[in-house]
Amino acid sequence: LPGEGNHRVYRTGDLVRCCEDGEFEYLGRAAHQVEIRGQRIDLSAIEAALAAVEGVTGVAVVVRHQSPPQDTQEEKLLVAYVSPSTAKTAAANAQKNLPSSVAPDLVEGIDDWPRTSSGKIDRVRLAALDAGLDNARLQSMQSMHSNEKAKRLRWMFRDPEPSASKADKKSDSDGPNDDDQVQTQTVMCRELAISAVDACEKHLSEISRLVYTQVFRRGLVLLTKFSGFGPAEAMPVALVPDMISLSAFEELRRLAPIFSRVIDKISCSFEWLHAKLSPLRSSDAWLARLLDLAAEVYGPKGAGKDPCAEIRLLLQRQDYLPNSDGHYLQVEINTIAVAHAGWTEQLARVHADCVSTFCPDLCTKHDQLLKDNVPGSDFARALAAAHAAYVRDAGVEATQPHTADRGVTGPRVCFFCWENDFFEMDQRLIEVALNALGVPTFFASLGARVDLRGGDAARSGAGGQLFINGVEVSVVYFHSTYEPGHFACEADWTNRRLIELSKAVKAPSLLGHLAGTKKVQQLLSNQKELQRLLDCEEDIARCMAVFAKQLCPTEPASIDTVQRALSDPDKWVLKPQREGGGNNLFGEELKMRLCSTEGGLDQFVLMEKIQSVPQPTLLQDWKGGHGVRTGGVSELGIFAAHLAHGTQEVLSTSGGAVLRTKPPTSLESGICSRSAMLSTPFLVGTCGAC
Repeated sequence: LPGEGNHRVYRTGDLVRCCEDGEFEYLGRAAHQVEIRGQRIDLSAIEAALAAVEGVTGVAVVVRHQSPPQDTQEEKLLVAYVSPSTAKTAAANAQKNLPSSVAPDLVEGIDDWPRTSSGKIDRVRLAALDAGLDNARLQSMQSMHSNEKAKRLRWMFRDPEPSASKADKKSDSDGPNDDDQVQTQTVMCRELAISAVDACEKHLSEISRLVYTQVFRRGLVLLTKFSGFGPAEAMPVALVPDMISLSAFEELRRLAPIFSRVIDKISCSFEWLHAKLSPLRSSDAWLARLLDLAAEVYGPKGAGKDPCAEIRLLLQRQDYLPNSDGHYLQVEINTIAVAHAGWTEQLARVHADCVSTFCPDLCTKHDQLLKDNVPGSDFARALAAAHAAYVRDAGVEATQPHTADRGVTGPRVCFFCWENDFFEMDQRLIEVALNALGVPTFFASLGARVDLRGGDAARSGAGGQLFINGVEVSVVYFHSTYEPGHFACEADWTNRRLIELSKAVKAPSLLGHLAGTKKVQQLLSNQKELQRLLDCEEDIARCMAVFAKQLCPTEPASIDTVQRALSDPDKWVLKPQREGGGNNLFGEELKMRLCSTEGGLDQFVLMEKIQSVPQPTLLQDWKGGHGVRTGGVSELGIFAAHLAHGTQEVLSTSGGAVLRTKPPTSLESGICSRSAMLSTPFLVGTCGAC
């Protein structure tokens, strides 16, 4: 490679390990990328897509030279080998669904893989199969390949770059946003995932039985008594934790309280929310109804409550997907009815048992399950703190937990769910943790009897005590009211209004709910809006780094972007102002909606689709409890709790993380719809063993 001095002029993409004797051991490429037909193609992404095909147990994609390499007219072909050979037809049919630019030219079946001395698939020999290369030519290719790598590595490490400045060194080695570090850990995650899945696959039936049993023992179940399928079904879960870059995870965890403060500030500004969301009223009747309710409670022509003076509790989950470059980009911030906190805490314990039992050598000091992954307990502590703040502020006597069910009066935390809630056990697990802290609780729904006592009669009773089914409420923890179907009649809207008018702590308040809409998150991706909400330029830059491109499709400045989305709809997603899965539009549906003349397009946010690369995982077949090896994409959710009273921040925590792992072909991450499975993170650092 040309160059003067000791400056790095090219990043080769090779992955090496420094041995004790100072020699570098070549481990392979940092990514299986090749250039073919003028495009850079990641072979591992193709392999993951084919690995998800039923019946396929092994996949390798290679580049085959159609004629000898010295021929100037050579043709390069992408060839996918699958095992067993009987799975060839299924894989060939599946590859037709891949984009034409990455679809293999040939799919071949193979039962006996060529192996290197270390036991890995010999890709050089595999590429030579049926390519007309004799053994002599093959050995020459392998020798040339090895020599080129050796020369490249000698050049790379000939000097530790003494001429680089301290600032350059910090940029190259510190911080989770450094490209080298992120890429290295991303590759290591994929390699370690292969190692973990290989190790656990040998004990697949034992792991499946362990997990299936623990799922019921620890309450990881969906309540299906309402659907006629029995009282409960096993939660769809991953059999082993999924690999996550430690540096990327730590950065997102540090961002959690920053985003919490941003959402809290927005929830204190009725005027800003009303101004930004009101233009969507004509195209979104549901959002219009929520804005009307907010105006009745917080507007100058309504009760005029001051949201800044309230006790405010946010229990959130900030969701991210890994982009193809290894960096995580934000999908959304969930501010209402956040699910999986209780379940995640239990699943983390199940995964710890699996790792320690079936692959004890997997963990090193740099690679480990996320310690203290206890989001259910963290939410419980935040609810307990909000309950205590209410008791102090209201000057009432707290109910003692041992007398809570004996008719003794006193405020309690209300889990406000919808009837026939499949996720009730998730809330029950948090309730158990809250009761252990000495806080009494009960469950209710919109159909309950809601009363507002006391308060300012001239302002519709604002600030009065909230009673639900005759019980005074200190905190209302919402796991409903986030979609129109939860409101069966006008009486339900009246109940929601009384709750908002009361002095009970709402988790979240109606303004906190509106702060989590897709339109608000689109506005936050504008640096000027963040500068209005944050004072620290470093925090602003870190937040901006995790936003994918998103915009309003009806704005004049968006015309060029909309045209790009129409020409390549698979790279974009249309998101409405609606919580819950199954509402986003992709592909042809997105294209049809953008071209529609029926109006209402301004209710959507057009967002660049995050391109994630699958990695191997073991998933539980929820029907029969069997384990299945597949390629999965994991959406990472960072749980965060934020409690504020007036201008004082009482607490702001990040209590754990959940993964929702789905097949590469799945467009949604819903657990209840079984589009994805619940998982937990296994953190991979820079020095872990792959």
